[in-house]
Amino acid sequence: MSDLTVFKTPYNESTTTAAMRNVPRFGHTNDFSSLFTDDDSQVEDYAVGLIFMSAFMMGAFTLWMFLLLIFKCCCRRGGTASFLSGNRFQNPTTAYRIRVIYVNVVLLFIVFTILLVMNGLTNLQDTLQTLSNTNQEVDSVLTDAQTITSSLRKISQSSETIRDVLVQNLGNFCPGDPDLTDKTGFDFDLIATEAVQMLNLLGDFFTNRLVTVEDAIDSTRQTTVQVDEQIEQIEINDWQSLLIIIPNVLIPSFLLVGCTMAWCRVSNVCYDFTLAWLLTPLLILSNIFSIIMCAFIPALAVANADFCSGQNPEEGFVSESPDGTVMNILAAQGFDREDITMSDSTNISDSGFVFEAVRFYISQCKASDPFSFIQDYQGEISLAAVQVTQLKEALNAVTVPTLNLFCDKDFTQFQALVNNMSDNLRILETNAEAALSLVGCDRITPIYNNAVYGGTCTYSIDGITWTFASFLVLAFMGMMMLTFRSSVYEDNVNEELKIGELGENYTRSVDISDDQGIEESGITKTNIDATSTSIEARAEMEETHPAPTAPPIGP
Repeated sequence: MSDLTVFKTPYNESTTTAAMRNVPRFGHTNDFSSLFTDDDSQVEDYAVGLIFMSAFMMGAFTLWMFLLLIFKCCCRRGGTASFLSGNRFQNPTTAYRIRVIYVNVVLLFIVFTILLVMNGLTNLQDTLQTLSNTNQEVDSVLTDAQTITSSLRKISQSSETIRDVLVQNLGNFCPGDPDLTDKTGFDFDLIATEAVQMLNLLGDFFTNRLVTVEDAIDSTRQTTVQVDEQIEQIEINDWQSLLIIIPNVLIPSFLLVGCTMAWCRVSNVCYDFTLAWLLTPLLILSNIFSIIMCAFIPALAVANADFCSGQNPEEGFVSESPDGTVMNILAAQGFDREDITMSDSTNISDSGFVFEAVRFYISQCKASDPFSFIQDYQGEISLAAVQVTQLKEALNAVTVPTLNLFCDKDFTQFQALVNNMSDNLRILETNAEAALSLVGCDRITPIYNNAVYGGTCTYSIDGITWTFASFLVLAFMGMMMLTFRSSVYEDNVNEELKIGELGENYTRSVDISDDQGIEESGITKTNIDATSTSIEARAEMEETHPAPTAPPIGP
């Protein structure tokens, strides 16, 4: 077959695949092929192992949301941590610290939205594009194979007719002159007998192989159609990426503007209303979507990693690679290597042939070649061509009119059939060469490598992992933005704190023992004493009648 060095592609497991494969399963299996068995207990065991990580993610974020509801219902206004319930900040120091955190959270939210599209969705799109291209290549192979089988089908019908005519003439090639061999020097009965034997071998090939190949082509083409339909349904276009990036950038950007305005003590009723009753609910919906994705995607990522880390102890297979998974899936579906070893080359079972063909290609053509019968078939064609050529040359040497005279029989139609058979054999030789090229390693193995090594175990695992990581950060940062949502509203600092800060500033800026400093500042001790007295009086009043605070805005 072809030069094996052209298409060899070693599989190297990525660190992402290894990390996802090693997530805790708590005693459950990580064998991806378990999903393809008829044993429901194995399928259930694998599925349960997948959901632990998803359940943890969903549980953690659900608990966080539940705590926010508790804060909303139970935190009293005016308390130190009342901002957790959506109330305005009461303490300027706390407001400053929380807003610093809030600004960084918003910026990280925007950054990971961009990373989600650039590294997550882009890799997933590359996966779909790779699978689509691979599917087109497979379809091209099937088209070529169908062309060959159609040609073989026509030739087989013609060859059967010629073979039947030759069989009718065996032993009675020249009934009018039994001594034809002595007169012409050609044993036409022997030549025809040998030609019939070779045509019988070709006929067996048509009978046993052609129908199997045609069925395999039809089945594979149905699979390619289904794959195309699935790819079209989950195709990720630019506009779908925009649906994610636009709201996840605009919403936090407006919230960041609100935070900046509150920081600068700038307030606008309409803008506050928009933040409270439009943007915050949209942020909640966006966050719920991110949390759902955080719970759903880990199962896909782990399953993808399991597929790319299958175990196969056979020689010629890479340990912990998708090759092992593919072979294990075939075994789970009932395809067994023993099917081919128990059959001869002319009566091979369909399942055995499929198993050996797949095993041959995914081992980078190191395993036994299941298409060696094509080379045998090519040899049979060559021998048949020799026999038919001898018969043709004998007919031409003796000439048809002479045979008609000696044998008292018309050989015109017979000669036409022999010439037709000679042409058919040349076509068969061409088809045999095309078939060898069609199933060659340099034609099929790159298709497998691109689809499995490239699409499924490189672009896909990277894309799913980046998507999961990005949604995890978006969900976490979104929950932080909801927790610290008071950062976008102006502070509600009570008069006690304002007067206390004023008196403290006066005390820090003026040394009351320094008369010159007091005179320069224009503040007298009487003013300071009056301020202190006013603070004490207001404190007593707040204890008896707490000062009203502004109600929280929005949810």
